[in-house]
Amino acid sequence: MAKVINYHFEKVVKKTANQIKKHYTQFTDSEKQILKTCIDTVPQNEIRILNHAKNHLNFLNLNIVKQVLEDYNIIEFNVNFKADTTECRVLIRSNKVLTIKENGTTAKANVCIVMNIKTGEVITAYANYTNDKHDNINMNRYNANISVLQYAII
Repeated sequence: MAKVINYHFEKVVKKTANQIKKHYTQFTDSEKQILKTCIDTVPQNEIRILNHAKNHLNFLNLNIVKQVLEDYNIIEFNVNFKADTTECRVLIRSNKVLTIKENGTTAKANVCIVMNIKTGEVITAYANYTNDKHDNINMNRYNANISVLQYAII
């Protein structure tokens, strides 16, 4: 029997200042391959989970991150412009299904992580219902003209 994990789904989409995003539906085939290569070549010993990620997903640990990295889908690419650096991140969603319990009700979910593809830092994490197809996604938050190549291969 699968382990049941207690979790509270936030269901809140937050906007990050000084960030641009590209949705996976806007990727070219070569951009998909570039991002997959970037993710798959992050050295396992350099993966670090930031406290922000642990606070959002209290059961997150290195083993779960490694499971996510074994079988995932890329959801988005984003670039964060900071005062002294530019961070390239990917949002990936695990294909592994977890059983989540919230307020006495169980549901199936996948772990999603946002990872800095250059440092291996897991910035944030959350669980998402497996049946959430994001029918109400706001595509105005994404920019199809972002060049993954320009930012990811620096």
